[in-house]
Amino acid sequence: MKFLVSPTRDALSRSRPPVRLFLGFALVLLAALVAQRALAGGLTPAGVFEYYLGTGEPGTGLPLTALVEELHGAAFLYGFLLLMLGSLLVVSPLGARSRAVLTWGATLACALDLAAPFVVTWLGTPAAATLRVASSLTAMGFLAAGAAALLLRFGRDGGAA
Repeated sequence: MKFLVSPTRDALSRSRPPVRLFLGFALVLLAALVAQRALAGGLTPAGVFEYYLGTGEPGTGLPLTALVEELHGAAFLYGFLLLMLGSLLVVSPLGARSRAVLTWGATLACALDLAAPFVVTWLGTPAAATLRVASSLTAMGFLAAGAAALLLRFGRDGGAA
């Protein structure tokens, strides 16, 4: 990542292939997360409600330890992508407002998505399940938008990133 601290034209041209590869990998990871959530019913409020709360009878919901275990994969993925995409956004020639929206939007949406399962189990309402679906789609959307914007910028052969 030498180009992050010394973005010369030569460093930028050598950095493009690995950066493009990473950004493509990031988009594949996000697509896999969307597919995994869709197959598990995590993209519908009813599926989320049933997953976290079971039948609604006492003791049928997801226990706290299982809830934390279920979240650690997304927490790792979100953290990894936020670190890498944020590092690339800092040196990208995107406008300051675009960088801020992509960086802060993704960070806040990911934090909300990681907190949403606790809200679902705490409130136990279909509206809370809808929050989980919305936060998931928003977080993945911001991360995908950041990766796509960077991929378009680093996909160019000439000029700055």
